[in-house]
Amino acid sequence: MFPFSVTKRRLTATLVVPTILCLIAAAPVVPPPTTKTAPHLMAGQWQLSQSMNLGPDADQIQTRKACYSEASLQTDAMAPFKPAPPQGREAVACQTQNVIVEGTWVRFETRCAMPFGTMVTSWQGNFDDEDFMVVGRAQFLRRIIETKVSGRRLGACPD
Repeated sequence: MFPFSVTKRRLTATLVVPTILCLIAAAPVVPPPTTKTAPHLMAGQWQLSQSMNLGPDADQIQTRKACYSEASLQTDAMAPFKPAPPQGREAVACQTQNVIVEGTWVRFETRCAMPFGTMVTSWQGNFDDEDFMVVGRAQFLRRIIETKVSGRRLGACPD
């Protein structure tokens, strides 16, 4: 007889553990994809346009200019993406949340307190340092509302 015995279980355990350790050591280390919590836009004067579709033949188009400093963009990087209230109406209180930025793509939600409840708008679009376009869709009071906001940087803010 042999002074030791080799069982199938012992042989499997002796070969499996080193094999697993070798595979783990040889596996490439890939960091998880990073998502930023805010898009980066350049400071300066921007021309912002928005159109809101409230139903058939009811587009409301509005264009405005706004200046954003580095400090203001650090405080609220989402400010250029937020639509302005229609002319003659006061602004409603909106909160931006669930911001996801992957490369030049952005997705977020706004929750706005309206007289008859809260309106949640889901936004998505593309951006780079000097321009962007996002499209938002919401359902409020049995109506689908689609809003497009776009912007392009014109240059430095006037003094």
